[in-house]
Amino acid sequence: MIEYEAAIPHEKGAYSFMKRKVGLVMDSTFGADKNYAKENNISIVPLKVIIDGKDYVDGEFSPELVVDALTHKKTITTSQPTPEQFMESYKKQLENYEEVICMTI
Repeated sequence: MIEYEAAIPHEKGAYSFMKRKVGLVMDSTFGADKNYAKENNISIVPLKVIIDGKDYVDGEFSPELVVDALTHKKTITTSQPTPEQFMESYKKQLENYEEVICMTI
C-alpha cells in the first residue's frame, strides 16, 4: 500500500489536500520479499518456471531446483502470468483501495 496526498485545485489558486491509499500488484519477477508483501497487503502474481516441460510456480520451489536443472543442462523457460491472474489481483486490491498500481519488470 502507498499513501499520498492529492492536491485538489479550487477557485483563485487555492488547494485542498486529500490522503489517498493505493494498492499494489507486482509480478514475482519484481523481487518483493514475501513477508514484506504480506505485511503491506501487496498482491504478488507469480510467473511459471518450466523445466523440461514441467511447470513450477515462482516462489514455491527452491532455487536449488533451477541450479540443478542448469547443471544437468535441462531446458528452462518461463511464462508470464496470465491477464486473468492480474485481473484477480486488481479486484482483490480494489476491495480495499481506490486505486491500484501494477509493477512488473
